Amino acid sequence: MASAWRRLGFYVCFLKSKLNGGPDIISRGRRVIPGCARGIYSATGTWTKEYTLQTRKDVENWWHKRIKEETSKISEADKSKPKFYVLSMFPYPSGKLHMGHVRVYTISDTIARFQKMRGMQVINPMGWDAFGLPAENAAIERNLHPESWTQSNIKHMRKQLDRLGLCFSWDREITTCLPDYYKWTQYLFIKLYEAGLAYQKEALVNWDPVDQTVLANEQVDEHGCSWRSGAKVEQKYLRQWFIKTTAYAKAMQDALADLPEWYGIKGMQAHWIGDCVGCHLDFTLKVDGHVTGEKLTAYTATPEAIYGTSHVAISPSHRLLHGHSSLKETFRKALVPGQDCLTPVTAVNMLTQREAPVVILAKADFEGSLDSKIGIPSTSPEDASLAQTLGLPYSEVIETLPDGTERLRNSAEFTGMNRQDAFLALTQKARRKRVGGDVTSDKLKDWLVSRQRYWGTPIPMVHCPACGPVPVPLQDLPVTLPHITAFTGKGGSPLATASDWVNCACPRCRGAAKRETDTMDTFVDSAWYYFRYTDPQNAHSPFNAALADYWMPVDLYIGGKEHAVMHLFYARFFSHFCHDQNMVKHREPFHKLLAQGLIKGQTFRLPSGQYLQREEVDLTGSVPVHANTKETVEVTWEKMSKSKHNGVDPQEVVGRYGIDTIRLYILFAAPPEKDILWDVKGDRPFHRGLLTELGNLSADGIQQCPPASLAESRSPQPRVRGRCVCPDRDGCPDGPSHHLGALGRSASKNSLERWRSCSDESIRHDSWCFARTLQCLCGKLIPHAGTAPPGPTPSPGNPE
Repeated sequence: MASAWRRLGFYVCFLKSKLNGGPDIISRGRRVIPGCARGIYSATGTWTKEYTLQTRKDVENWWHKRIKEETSKISEADKSKPKFYVLSMFPYPSGKLHMGHVRVYTISDTIARFQKMRGMQVINPMGWDAFGLPAENAAIERNLHPESWTQSNIKHMRKQLDRLGLCFSWDREITTCLPDYYKWTQYLFIKLYEAGLAYQKEALVNWDPVDQTVLANEQVDEHGCSWRSGAKVEQKYLRQWFIKTTAYAKAMQDALADLPEWYGIKGMQAHWIGDCVGCHLDFTLKVDGHVTGEKLTAYTATPEAIYGTSHVAISPSHRLLHGHSSLKETFRKALVPGQDCLTPVTAVNMLTQREAPVVILAKADFEGSLDSKIGIPSTSPEDASLAQTLGLPYSEVIETLPDGTERLRNSAEFTGMNRQDAFLALTQKARRKRVGGDVTSDKLKDWLVSRQRYWGTPIPMVHCPACGPVPVPLQDLPVTLPHITAFTGKGGSPLATASDWVNCACPRCRGAAKRETDTMDTFVDSAWYYFRYTDPQNAHSPFNAALADYWMPVDLYIGGKEHAVMHLFYARFFSHFCHDQNMVKHREPFHKLLAQGLIKGQTFRLPSGQYLQREEVDLTGSVPVHANTKETVEVTWEKMSKSKHNGVDPQEVVGRYGIDTIRLYILFAAPPEKDILWDVKGDRPFHRGLLTELGNLSADGIQQCPPASLAESRSPQPRVRGRCVCPDRDGCPDGPSHHLGALGRSASKNSLERWRSCSDESIRHDSWCFARTLQCLCGKLIPHAGTAPPGPTPSPGNPE
């Protein structure tokens, strides 16, 4: 058996030799692999007796560049290989990686290597979600321009990623704050506008009355005060840009049924969208018979019964009572708090052209997130009661036949239809006339994308006194950000101060006009980035349709569960929209999702809530206490944070243990979807033991083993193929996205047990199998110590 272990070490040596320019692992004719005098250490000609930390670092430094060069080689023209697109959510360039980054990118890197070994054509791209509020705050606090701060952080974080030994497809790198990227974000916004899916309306924002500026939610503390001035934040109506995500609610809800690999996420998406049973319809408003130019949108769960409308109800908090509406005073005069109030305003349904009075309801909260709804007594006892109380006329539009079927009456061309058919016909007509009709829920809102910020994608719209809002011509994109140097955090949008940039000619009438000074929510930038990775250098369109169709959908998307609702919803929306624009053939962008768990650190907290550093805690007794005050300390595991003194610096950990050790620990400590309780010291026997054992096997294998003759290699011997299985075939038929923990724990232990159970003769007979097995295991888990050349694994029956 000792001889068998030495031979296994010999094969480790051979694999290293192959990657250093030695002969192929798989020969054209099946033969016994010859001995070798040197392996990875051919640079020095020596082999250390123990696989120490310094040895591991030497190995990592030697192989990293070579691994990067090899893994980046792909050919999109070669359709003979199946593709695999693995994507980890790109980071915000804050300037410093944390352990959560290390975990998600280790997972994606491992899977990319795995699929490469299977013979796939793999891309594992990386980029930067580079717009956002922190850069602007840095400009205010540190007197730095957001662009220079962001680019400096990107440069630093790119080096950090490189030091972690991660093999991203860097030739596909994208940065959302660069004009060559946000040009196409603007292009897609204009396409949405042209399709009637981008519009303006008043909406509530957080307003700082002292600094006279809009605040993001993150800038309002738990007491409702401004982070900067300390003033109590007010709610104020401003005209904002929206994207009509409700237009795709039903399609996106239905498409969830076709996503069986979205473990744990489908329910969250379905809950966010809600039950899509009704629609919004548009109304124009009149006062005393005069058209006012004001519009109102209201929801109904029974649009097929719209001809039975008795009233349109709004809440006391509706924008018509608190915003900048010309009817604001009219509504306020009619309002009596605590009562249902009939107003002199009537609403004209833009589909049926029928009028109904507007009523301010006594209750402030409607169903879902609504603040307006259509009253139809035929389908709602509550609406019938209100109509009777206020004396509002209406028509009965539903009749029940003897067999129980419900059909319409008094409903124009829809009369005689059953309710289901009428629902479809009426909503289709409303959509065709662009007066509503998109089937959605009562809880889903359209996406507010306006931000009164500088560091974001400029909204490519021009406001003309004569023409209204006009999109910037496509040939004039991108609308680039002007260079602003003074950031005070006070006043309106910083872009409004750039007069030379704001003042422009209307693209339609050439008259004097002004640019939109709001920028886009950064979620817009990340809602389509997965498309850009397929064709990142395209200067003529967001991406080439043929390339997108080849690479999409993303085979595996990896990221935190905190993005499982909003980001995924917006990304799915953009994909559905691009499909309807004939830009891509797939509706859904992501085939599989992997929401990795958190990495938690140990925390020490006093009864007062104060967090302590580990050095301040006495752990020698049965109960942890404060080293000085002897107060009892509560020990828990929480998400890593500076304020909780439980964070870990990735560079410090890598420097202490080595890249491969940390990779192995991350894969071993917990299944990818579970949280990791970070205790690398406590688990040291596993990762140190496995790496050391493999390294020592290699050292033993250096001893000269007598080569077997060709005849001996062909003689009948106990086969080991059934015992010694390459991990990319061992329990992971569809990829390791849900078996990474097994790769770290079971696969390695099982493989070692199989090796131990084999005789010298078995190893001699199936030398290729032993070599390939060790190669597969090490190449995925500890790539720098066990790099495997790319290429498919031959079937056991065909070693060539």
